[in-house]
Amino acid sequence: MEQLFHLGSVGLLYDGAGVVALGFAFFLKSTKAMMVESGTYWGGNDALLESLIQQRTDGVAGTILLFVGFLLQWSSSLGMHSDQSGKILFIILIVVSLTYVFSYAIS
Repeated sequence: MEQLFHLGSVGLLYDGAGVVALGFAFFLKSTKAMMVESGTYWGGNDALLESLIQQRTDGVAGTILLFVGFLLQWSSSLGMHSDQSGKILFIILIVVSLTYVFSYAIS
């Protein structure tokens, strides 16, 4: 269980969460939503604007998670290790991931 809180392991978990967030940006859109977004409407297409904002948010979140994951793996490869920091970062990742998933469920 202690290996789970190693900075390299936590970094891999952050990278996995980042990949999932980037996947949300592109793979969760239904065909129906794509049809609505590709339509033309008087006064603009609000569905497209909302979708582009959500896509950018997913992309930024995924990129940040990947970057943090790579930094954690890099610091681990340099010999830095702290189980306490690993536990805190692991809990932060769980809270952020659950918040992110619940925000998708609500919208």
